[in-house]
Amino acid sequence: MEKSFARFIEAIHHYPDYFQESQLQSFLKGSEIKLLKDLGFLKRGDDLKEIPCPSCDDTHFLDVLIENGKLYCVCSTSDTSRNYLNPQAVETWHFDVETFLQKMALQLGIDDRVEKLVVPNMWQIGGITQDGMRHSCYYYQGKKISEALAFVQKQPSQMRRYILFTNHEAVFSIPSDHELVNIPVNEITGLEKEQLIFDGRHFGEYLVSGFRSVVFHKNGDLIANGETIASITPSTAEYHFVELLWGNFNEPVSHQRTQRHIYQKTGKEYEDDASKLSHKQKNKVKKESKKPALIDEIFKRTKDLEGKNAYIMKNPA
Repeated sequence: MEKSFARFIEAIHHYPDYFQESQLQSFLKGSEIKLLKDLGFLKRGDDLKEIPCPSCDDTHFLDVLIENGKLYCVCSTSDTSRNYLNPQAVETWHFDVETFLQKMALQLGIDDRVEKLVVPNMWQIGGITQDGMRHSCYYYQGKKISEALAFVQKQPSQMRRYILFTNHEAVFSIPSDHELVNIPVNEITGLEKEQLIFDGRHFGEYLVSGFRSVVFHKNGDLIANGETIASITPSTAEYHFVELLWGNFNEPVSHQRTQRHIYQKTGKEYEDDASKLSHKQKNKVKKESKKPALIDEIFKRTKDLEGKNAYIMKNPA
């Protein structure tokens, strides 16, 4: 991702009203400024009616005047001659936050319900369902992150998680009774190939690391609380058992579905019925683990929505 765009995103809360062209140029390349304008993220505001005096060292403002289509200002304390102005000197540009968030929601698979909240500089983006739970998504670009956290603290904490996107800082103090992950948007956003791109893979990694204390890697390593508790040989039946449950984390997977998945992956017919096959694979993982009791906490017996016997993979207690 372009570092210049990341710096621009970080700086937005310092320019709450508008950017001048010179300010944009201090963060972005000319081609990037043009692209953001063409894509509708930078929108033209009203021209400035006054500007800092270009003739004096002390800061005072002069009215912008126009005559025969030419812009100028006059400083009576320095001289009486006119200072003619480039039209860009009085142009203002606004970063359209809601267009930015709508684009982000579309690319990251978030239900688009972008709405400005009563908390200053905070927006609701929408929601996303993962691990069988609803994740409410918000964006905050103000200076007082505590205001955003206080808002989240007032929301329901049961069966719901929260994703707080910020433009400039990570959250280190998280409300204890809420599941909350913070994602700095500059870490997942950039300008590539004349498009504004949101990195869905990186977004997914934030969610996994933020909400799951269990991770299953493609090489067969099963990690719990940062420790490898089992190394499962790829292509084995027990590997595909864990693979399927990992892909449906926190959601019940019926024994029949597990049986079909193992057959599709291995091409082998098993004499065991679906339930017995599923239990065997779980027990194999448990036998290979150096923390078998933890395997029982991660892979739990349950029933799916149709009432069929199932396993569910979840964070240990």
